[in-house]
Amino acid sequence: MCIRDRPKSAHESLLEHLNTDAVVSLPEPDRLPLWENLAELVRHHRKFSDADWAMSEDAVNKIAETAQALAPTSPAFKYHHLFGGRDFDLYDEKGNYDEQRKRLDDARQAAIIEILGGGDVDAALHFAAKVADPYEVGRALGSIASDEMEVSILPSLLNSEEDALIRVVAGFIWARFWKLKTRWVDAVLERAWSPEHQAKFLTLLPFEEEIWMRVSTHLTTAYEVLYWKNAKVNPYGPDRDLTVAIEKLLEYGREGAAVMCVARTADDKSRFDESLATRALLAVLGSARGIEELDNYQTVELIKHLQESESSDKDALFRIEWNFLPWLDRFSSGSPITLEKRLASDPAFFAEAIGLVFRSKNASKDDCEEPDEHKRHLATNAYKLLTEWKRCPGLQEDGTFSTDVFNTWLNEARRITEESGHAEVAQIQIGHVLTWAPQDPDGMWIHNAVAAALNFRDTGDMRSGFTTQLFNDRGVHGFTHGQEERKLASQNREKAEALDSKGYTRFATAMREFAEHYERQAEREAKRDPFED
Repeated sequence: MCIRDRPKSAHESLLEHLNTDAVVSLPEPDRLPLWENLAELVRHHRKFSDADWAMSEDAVNKIAETAQALAPTSPAFKYHHLFGGRDFDLYDEKGNYDEQRKRLDDARQAAIIEILGGGDVDAALHFAAKVADPYEVGRALGSIASDEMEVSILPSLLNSEEDALIRVVAGFIWARFWKLKTRWVDAVLERAWSPEHQAKFLTLLPFEEEIWMRVSTHLTTAYEVLYWKNAKVNPYGPDRDLTVAIEKLLEYGREGAAVMCVARTADDKSRFDESLATRALLAVLGSARGIEELDNYQTVELIKHLQESESSDKDALFRIEWNFLPWLDRFSSGSPITLEKRLASDPAFFAEAIGLVFRSKNASKDDCEEPDEHKRHLATNAYKLLTEWKRCPGLQEDGTFSTDVFNTWLNEARRITEESGHAEVAQIQIGHVLTWAPQDPDGMWIHNAVAAALNFRDTGDMRSGFTTQLFNDRGVHGFTHGQEERKLASQNREKAEALDSKGYTRFATAMREFAEHYERQAEREAKRDPFED
């Protein structure tokens, strides 16, 4: 329980106990957590003193007095909280963050100077091993270090395998770079360091063109790989040309990082390289580690850029969309445009997708082997593609509808799936997508070519798939005592009558039966208690 949540009497009793000699005289390591918690509580309530939950100024001052009594005097403990990994908690105000950051940096540097004493770097490294954020110790040390201190840290600590020291060195190099800029980098690279040390040093510098230039200048091909395989890739920040980095990342097996960099350029027409973007996305398909590095939103946006381009490689986009299909959904604002177009234009691909999901009626029991993981993945992708498919065959790029293209596609799709033993499920899936058919130019609510196909004697399964999809498309709906259902029933009866007037009797019957379904549902809804589960 927090001290502020205790009753006043318990609160005062606790503070009284903390001020006793028995507690105040404890060794500093034992007092440290007590002091840090009290000091943090004081900072927090002073920072948000105007909040309803904040303690009174008098109560906070009493806690501050107790904290002061417990405060350590040894620098190794006194400054422990400055490197606790929660910088925001150390700010005294709710605004002016840049100024407060500067004050915090100054406080850290002053703390490290005191810890160093006469220049004992080991004291600072020992301190870093005891705090939560060794990186900030390294930054502070890098900001105040003399040349002699630098020599005691570099390059020897570049070989360290201790996490705290690795982070100290990273912070140290970062701070030295921003203080001394590239002239310091050039001076370091002229020293008699091993190529391994040079490569490691360069990976800890900002991910920028001027660093990549020095990589190519100072490292041979044999050691350049060490940089590109280990550099911390950050494509954000200053405006720069990332082409060199993307090419190198692809060359040295950093496909995920390469995609991140390409995505960063997607909104810059002068720097976006469509072919390079395609290469990077294709390359990452074979890299499990690379895919783990990707950001879903950025990757989908990159794919959308390629989809919108008239010059993009459609075959490559087909592969990319197929592999990233789980990411291309309504939640990501993406869609498998190329795949849907292929389904609607290539009946063989449609039949292949059907075959991946559904078992053939021609298959014997001996053919029913358990699918492996790869086949299950293919089936999952194909099912998702088919169930979310919204592009009606026959629809052209200019938005018009071609009866000839539609009929050719339909006849071929039926022929292939009948031969493969998938005729029934194929018709149902075709029925689903035909709900996206356009109106006919003569004003009919559905194109006459589609209505004719749904009216054939042998397309009953297609009609069933059509009305099932219409029902599913309604989605979640409210309770209106059957009024909404009666409206839907009326609308579908009108559609049935329009079909009858054109001679599409079978299709009209299916739509009339669909309307009757809503009539029955309306009757049930009218009688239902709205508060029933």
